[in-house]
Amino acid sequence: MPERFTVYLVEVGQAIRWRRARSFALRELRTHLIEQKECFQNEGMEEQAAEEAAIREMGEPEMVGKELDAVHRPREQWLWLGAAALLSCAAVFLRFYLTAGFAFESPQPGKVVTALLLGFTAMVGLYFLDYRILTRHTGKIYAAAVLLGLLTWEFGPHVNHAAWYTRQVVLLYPVVYAIWVNKFRGKGWQGFFLAVLGGFPLALIACMAPYMMGLFLLFGTGLVLLLLAAREDFFGIGRRQTALGAAGCALAVAAPAWYFGSNGWMLRHVSMLLHPEKDPLGYGYQAISVRNMLSGAVWQGAASVGPEYGEQTYEYIVPEWSGDFFLTTIACKLGWVFFILTALVLLLLFGWLLRRALGERNPFGRILAVGAVLPLLVETVGGIIQNLGYFVVSFPIPFFSGNLNMILTMALLGLLLSTMRQGDLPEEQEGAPRRRWRMVLTLVEE
Repeated sequence: MPERFTVYLVEVGQAIRWRRARSFALRELRTHLIEQKECFQNEGMEEQAAEEAAIREMGEPEMVGKELDAVHRPREQWLWLGAAALLSCAAVFLRFYLTAGFAFESPQPGKVVTALLLGFTAMVGLYFLDYRILTRHTGKIYAAAVLLGLLTWEFGPHVNHAAWYTRQVVLLYPVVYAIWVNKFRGKGWQGFFLAVLGGFPLALIACMAPYMMGLFLLFGTGLVLLLLAAREDFFGIGRRQTALGAAGCALAVAAPAWYFGSNGWMLRHVSMLLHPEKDPLGYGYQAISVRNMLSGAVWQGAASVGPEYGEQTYEYIVPEWSGDFFLTTIACKLGWVFFILTALVLLLLFGWLLRRALGERNPFGRILAVGAVLPLLVETVGGIIQNLGYFVVSFPIPFFSGNLNMILTMALLGLLLSTMRQGDLPEEQEGAPRRRWRMVLTLVEE
């Protein structure tokens, strides 16, 4: 590159404050300068004169730098970052307030505060992360996610025949799958089938956990991501072909799962959804206890306990009252007003963020953002219905279902907001070298 252009680009770059946008802006500007130089040379100018004319036509470096700086700025998401932090603090306060005086299933202050700090650190750290670098490490991220699931299943604690830590890892699999799908953009039918096949090891670990809700989230989010890919011909095989392929794969997976599930687990849980009274002391106990307690709830204030429970208090009637059924606890201890308010805040937050995610212009940023926020929205909807006493699988409630769940929720929000913050930047492809501008000015004394 001509020395004049190097000097010019250095001066322009000094005015561009955002480092991540600087290399992209200077690369584009360099291309324009070279093209303009060639254009002048084709008109008959000498090389040196063409270089000077190209710089002159581009404008003063300081002014050009300021204009590029004004265009290439991060879209800060302080409002949403603050809302997530405020909501997490409110969740911690409610968990302490509504469990005060009960040693049974009540959260431990030290662990809760630590989880809050870790969650906030993860959210802020991922918010400032250049999410585009994930495309350069797709294979490593996927392998690490599978390995972590296997290790937690083998060495982690198993509670009621379920690998507890593996279940938390599975909640991250929709994001991992979004990164995996992006790897095969433009790779045709081969890429499409490899993208689909990448979901099977993740689904297998979800089954090993076992975690049917996590499997449902992975399957549903994966199908949505493939349909989003169809909308923009992500794999280069045509929109209609991609949509039909995604629907066919979904049917091929869902049909046998429904057939085998209807003979046992699924049939039993659907039966308990409709008629929990058939097994009041077994699978139907949770639904019955929640519905009975909510029948005594009032708009404001504590719910009354029915005579069928004698002297028992709420905490000994509803299992998981401080975890996945915390919204029920809010309704029974504070009233329906606070239940509805909490539910609306969660729905509006994740619903609006999903809308923003779908509107992202960067293709990778869009599918990554959807992979992060869609599971949170589904968990919220499922959790609200579940806390009304109607459920087939147990949904965690974002921010409220325990310490690790709060950390994961805040981390996913940080990653989501990172895509929104840097939505105008171009992508980095896997294996691409990290470009850094190394420009050296040599001062020659005359």
